[in-house]
Amino acid sequence: MKKRFLLVVLIAGLPLGGYLVYRAGRVLLYATCCQDCLLSGVEIAADTDGDGVVSEAEWRAVYQEVAVPYDATHRRRFSNAGLADYLDRHWDRIEKYREAHRLTPEQEDAEYEQSEVRTEKVWLDDALERLAGRHGLPKEGIGKDPDQEIPILLGLLGTKDAEMAANVLGHLGKPAVPHLLPLLKGGDETRRRWACFALERIGSEGVEAIPDLLVLLATKDPSQFIDAANAIRKIGPDAKAAVPLLVPWLNAREPYVRLSAARALGGIGPDAREALPQLEEVLKGANENDRPYFRRALRKVEAR
Repeated sequence: MKKRFLLVVLIAGLPLGGYLVYRAGRVLLYATCCQDCLLSGVEIAADTDGDGVVSEAEWRAVYQEVAVPYDATHRRRFSNAGLADYLDRHWDRIEKYREAHRLTPEQEDAEYEQSEVRTEKVWLDDALERLAGRHGLPKEGIGKDPDQEIPILLGLLGTKDAEMAANVLGHLGKPAVPHLLPLLKGGDETRRRWACFALERIGSEGVEAIPDLLVLLATKDPSQFIDAANAIRKIGPDAKAAVPLLVPWLNAREPYVRLSAARALGGIGPDAREALPQLEEVLKGANENDRPYFRRALRKVEAR
């Protein structure tokens, strides 16, 4: 009888226990975040009138609720634990805000592309700054004399400065393409990889490289495939001949290989419509982190 009673108590307590663990986990998650991240959430929750601005009165209410003396100029008085607890109590308000400001799929795609452009610019600026005046490159204005600079940059593709050199080769654009083609055919794996990376940065002006990239797509080596697929994605619709070679890789065992194939198909766009059934199928089995990329690829292929 006693065992039966304990079993009933245990079963009845499971939902409550699960809820308490969920709440505690959420508080712990926020408590371990940086304070700036926590404050950004607090600003959403504190805007009780929904005007998009946290007024002094609204900030005072936050300070009062977390039992901290008000300070208009220095919000570091907040402890992470106090902010996490505040966020937990006002989570519903944050969820409503997020729902009201949720981007449409088209806006998400545009934001992603803009973010990618910004990231690539940061990498390029860093490469230009760090290579300036080194290895015989000019101190200022790299890119003004491609005939002189391209051989130097090609020579760096087998060194510790390879990524920076590939970024700058991508910046030089079409003039660099003929010099990259031999590296796609050669046996040096490292130089081939960085040549693909440079072509990815060159984008649509790299159409001359398509035949050699198709050869790499047909390989059984996943790393070669990924490098070539990334370049094909940026070349875009002109690379539609790649579609039959990309589709089989959607069934690859490695998640990132499948993702690279899908993104390349998305870069080709509507000319890859024959891959729609396979893209829809692979989306079903994608994990939570990869699913947005597969959806984005699917939307680009479906676009009219």
